[in-house]
Amino acid sequence: MENSLRNKSISDNREIILAEEQPHNPGEPDSSKPWCPTCELHTEYHLKSRGSKTATFYTCDVCGGRTWKPTLPLPILIVSVLFVLFLFFMGLYAVIELDDMEGLIMFPFGLYAGYILYNNYKSNTKHWRTFHKWAKAQRQQAKRN
Repeated sequence: MENSLRNKSISDNREIILAEEQPHNPGEPDSSKPWCPTCELHTEYHLKSRGSKTATFYTCDVCGGRTWKPTLPLPILIVSVLFVLFLFFMGLYAVIELDDMEGLIMFPFGLYAGYILYNNYKSNTKHWRTFHKWAKAQRQQAKRN
C-alpha cells in the first residue's frame, strides 16, 4: 500500500513538472494570464514604475501598452453598488438618527465614489468583452486547423 502511494505521488509530481515545463502559447486564450489588447496576445509583461512607486497595472514588453488580466465584471459591479449604498445609508443614518447634519457630506462623497467605480466597471466590461471576442475567434480558428 505504501509503495502504491509513493508511486502515485511520484506520478503526480511528474505531471506537475511536465505541466510547468511546457511553455504557454501566447495566442491561446487563458483568462488566468494577463492579456495585451493591442498585441492581442498573452505577452510578457512587467509592472510599470514611476519613481519609487509601482503602478497597479502591467505593461506589455512588446508594445508598451497596458495588459489586463480578464476579470468578470459582475462582482466588481455588485461590490461597487453595495459600497455606494453603504455610504448613502451612513449619511442617512447620521442625519436622521444622530441629528448630525455633517452626515450630508456622505451623499456627494457617495456620488463621487459611484462615478469612479462605475468608470472602473465600464473599463473592465469593455476589456472583458474584447478578450472574449478574441478568445472565441481563436477557438474557432483552432477548430478549423
